[in-house]
Amino acid sequence: MLRLRRPLVLLACILACEDAGQYRVVAHVPGGMDRAVRVDVFVIASCEDAGGADSPIAHAVADATGASALGALRPGRYGLYAVAREAGCVTYAAGCAPIEVEAGTRGTLEVFLQVVPARGCDDGEGCVSEVCVPIDGGIDGGVDAGPPAVIDGGVDAGSEDRYLDEVLADRPVGYWRLDEVELPDAVDASGNGNDGLYQDGVTLGVLGALASGNTAARFDLGNMSIGDRFDFEGSSPFSVELWIEPGQDYDGVVLAKTDWVEGKGYLGWLLVIHLADGNLVFYREDDLVRGPRLPPGEFSHVVVTFDGELLVMYVDGEELGRSTSGDSVTPTEAPLLVAGPSEWKYLAATIDEVALYDEALTEARVLAHFEAAAAR
Repeated sequence: MLRLRRPLVLLACILACEDAGQYRVVAHVPGGMDRAVRVDVFVIASCEDAGGADSPIAHAVADATGASALGALRPGRYGLYAVAREAGCVTYAAGCAPIEVEAGTRGTLEVFLQVVPARGCDDGEGCVSEVCVPIDGGIDGGVDAGPPAVIDGGVDAGSEDRYLDEVLADRPVGYWRLDEVELPDAVDASGNGNDGLYQDGVTLGVLGALASGNTAARFDLGNMSIGDRFDFEGSSPFSVELWIEPGQDYDGVVLAKTDWVEGKGYLGWLLVIHLADGNLVFYREDDLVRGPRLPPGEFSHVVVTFDGELLVMYVDGEELGRSTSGDSVTPTEAPLLVAGPSEWKYLAATIDEVALYDEALTEARVLAHFEAAAAR
């Protein structure tokens, strides 16, 4: 494992940001991010022992700008340790910054990396998605590229949870994996603190959509409320994403931030499986885009994007519907609901990996998410 014998003691600063107790991190890599194919940032007990990244307190993978959401941290003193790798799992830069988190603080943490002697994987390890992982039979030469990329919850991002990496790389404003083991809280994995609350009629721990084995939630006369958030009002761009396995009798609301107003109809936006024909429909005020009828008993990957003009619906990585939308979305006080009834019936379906973004995902990124779900 990579060890910094003389830890790089560098400045970490805490700046104001939106959500109390929530943090994002910026890693400053020598020469910029053009060389790096992966930058892992770990919160460890102390910079005196970089090996603590084997069992980090928190972990994030930086995006193309060097930034990522880190989430909430408990008060205390820690080390912010970062490792940059180029192609082939070769570590070429690392750094650690001592940080102190006080109760109620919030902000951005920074760590500055310095060039270190290049190192590859150990004997008996292979490079998978730029992470060194054990393999049978060994490989030739080299030394370890550093601690394995362990995501919060103990899943190796390089070999088992590529989907998580792909979603976080697009900076979701909310991301609910629906993999909890007990009610009632649904954790926002984006690090933005938008936790939800399961209502009655939800079964946790059922088989999910991902090959990694992450679990999902089964909704049957229940829902998950995220509160009065994410109106995407006016002509704000956005994307909504989820996996859904409908039951046999499965019309109803899939995801909605909407309210019924007499004389105006539904305000806001909602994704539904339509009662009339069983097809998937996304409404943005009076505008809509239609999709197909989803096969019951099978997971489908559904993404709807809006760039300020066009609504586009993707199913399993393929564009299957598009329409123009000129309506201005009116904000409502209604909660954002997963599988909520509104004026519709409750949905009977298993739902997994719900994510919201404040931009329109590109077709290439939608496909990357879909393909990552099959990675083991």
